[in-house]
Amino acid sequence: MKELVKKYTKDFNEKFVCYHPIGFVTSKRCPVKAGMQYNKITGKIISIKIKTVGYKIVYFLNKVHPDGDVQLIGTFANREQIKNVNK
Repeated sequence: MKELVKKYTKDFNEKFVCYHPIGFVTSKRCPVKAGMQYNKITGKIISIKIKTVGYKIVYFLNKVHPDGDVQLIGTFANREQIKNVNK
């Protein structure tokens, strides 16, 4: 399983966090984007300037099947949410 995790994290440019009873957890820094501007009187969008405001860490729970396939189960904002996932 160690080689499988190493290959998966390298292929998807993610960082290994910990093992989970159904698989393993990885994380990645994802950009937070914003910048929509609208006219307050008419309510119509004037321009959409998408720009990166910052970054946040997103956690991914991956399930490992007996044949070696890896399936993404879900994305989470923090590690405490992963503990509540059914085993």
